Amino acid sequence: METYSGWFHSFAGWNWEILWQEGLTIFLSYENQLIAIIYILYFYKCVLFVSVDEPIIEYNSKQFKLIFAIDKIKLGKKYLLFINPLLFFRPIFHIKLDGKVENTYKYSRKFIKKNRLVITLLKKIIPIVFVIWILLLIVLPISLLYIHEGFILLSGLLLYISIILLLLQIWIMRKQLKISNKQFTEILFEYILCPPFSINAIRDISISTLSEQGTLNE
Repeated sequence: METYSGWFHSFAGWNWEILWQEGLTIFLSYENQLIAIIYILYFYKCVLFVSVDEPIIEYNSKQFKLIFAIDKIKLGKKYLLFINPLLFFRPIFHIKLDGKVENTYKYSRKFIKKNRLVITLLKKIIPIVFVIWILLLIVLPISLLYIHEGFILLSGLLLYISIILLLLQIWIMRKQLKISNKQFTEILFEYILCPPFSINAIRDISISTLSEQGTLNE
């Protein structure tokens, strides 16, 4: 049996320079860089900077919860708020507190009831958003690392077809979703040029169209 000393000398005898160069070469391959960029952009959309008195309301069916900013991480006058990246299918909006959390819960119930139509319409795009999530974060990375280039092209084609279908659904429902032509144009260019952003379509639409009304002073 090899002793601890033997393991140590074997470990110390590795050529760390060669291992570092090989590891760097693997990381710098265009496939790994592309996968890293995809995930970085995906997580980027899960980070918001809000005022300390502006919690995010995350809505799921008949339930909702308050998500508060991390008061230790500050940028200017705003605080960092991180939203669960796996819950991209839940609408979110933010409202201002008046110092009483119980009032926020009471108002949120009224607000959700008032905007039930918009929230219901957003549920219609959940399936296509799930398809985009699977294609972009699972199928495409696996294709880049292990599968033939032809499958990579097929994955990319299916991804953009899904994004176009998503944009078409948003366009059809734009008036009911309270999306202006200018807002839709911005969404169009953002999702076409940066596909990872399209995964957060439900959050983008809900927080931009619903939050405009979300104050306790109404």
